[in-house]
Amino acid sequence: QEEENDLWFDLIADNGQGLEDTSSVFVTIKENNGELIARPTNLKDGITEGNSSVTLSLFAPNKDYVYIIGDFNDWTPNSSYLMNKETAGNDSTWFWLEIDGLTPGEDYGMQYLVDGEIRISDPYSTLVLDPFNDQYIPETSFPDLKNYPSEKTEGMVTLLTPGKNDYNWEATDYQRPEKTDMVIYELLIRDFLDNKNFQTLTDSLDYLEDLGVNAIELMPVSEFDGNLSWGYNPNHHLALDKFYGTPDAFKKFIDEAHKRDMAVILDVVMNHATGLNPLYQLYDQAENPYFNTSPTHSYNVFNDFDHSYSGTQHYTKRMIQHWIQEYRIDGFRWDLTKGFTQNCSSGDQGCTGSYQQDRVDILKKYADFQWEADEDFIVIFEHLGG
Repeated sequence: QEEENDLWFDLIADNGQGLEDTSSVFVTIKENNGELIARPTNLKDGITEGNSSVTLSLFAPNKDYVYIIGDFNDWTPNSSYLMNKETAGNDSTWFWLEIDGLTPGEDYGMQYLVDGEIRISDPYSTLVLDPFNDQYIPETSFPDLKNYPSEKTEGMVTLLTPGKNDYNWEATDYQRPEKTDMVIYELLIRDFLDNKNFQTLTDSLDYLEDLGVNAIELMPVSEFDGNLSWGYNPNHHLALDKFYGTPDAFKKFIDEAHKRDMAVILDVVMNHATGLNPLYQLYDQAENPYFNTSPTHSYNVFNDFDHSYSGTQHYTKRMIQHWIQEYRIDGFRWDLTKGFTQNCSSGDQGCTGSYQQDRVDILKKYADFQWEADEDFIVIFEHLGG
């Protein structure tokens, strides 16, 4: 017994002839659904890392209680990790908790255990551990990658690193090319390079510059299912896909491109998410506020986001802010902007291809989010049809 409501039970088998074996099970007795305590002022959803601490906040309407499980508690949902709760009704409920005593610079895996059944990573993860595909990532691309805790949990795991060192940006006098003067090279790292990583892409910048390119548009580099993909099957929209390399290697590529006055544009995929997305896994399909039960346009793949929902809009805004603020990205090419409407159906291409006011309104709102973060940001739509 560690705390009053946390107990280990040991079952000891003895054959009376010197052979003995023990099996253990942990039980926590939950007396409430988390203390009703307002979150600290200005706490963002997701992950806020300190030097030796991390504060986690999960927006989860219509959920009762959440435990944090991870390396810091041996993946055991004990009483100390039952999250506090802030609610303004079932449709506006947050769960939050600060975890102290972590080692600066050390990697920790964690998940949320929601209502005792659902294990999810943090929707705002910036790196995740994948039980199926991490083993195939070369050491040269992502050195010292933390092993997946295969004996402790299942599903995607958030990777936390409190107290990590900030990247030292060098391109301080970078001049972004004018939109009217851009020569854009669209590039899939997987097929462009044998080594398929950011380090080799950085080494290729002279070649691209010699071609006359001054803007590089990368096909999606946010975390997608598998390792070998075009990237249009995203599962974590704020996380960098580790198959291409580390965050610092990506920042080095951007830094070196900016030294040459070359812009870096990311292909972003906010029409949909795969079934590994934590917001998709958090709810049964019929009750999920983030996703439509059926696609509302004729081009959809995977799970169609409902962009009329304020939670989806907030998630998209945070995606925008993250890549601009953390990586100094110059622009986005928005994939499949013929989606982003609630007015049509998967079988009605005539509706999908015609003017939809809600689509225009949400794309303008997202453009404003981008220009709020960077007034000269490059906004490109893949908009098929008339």
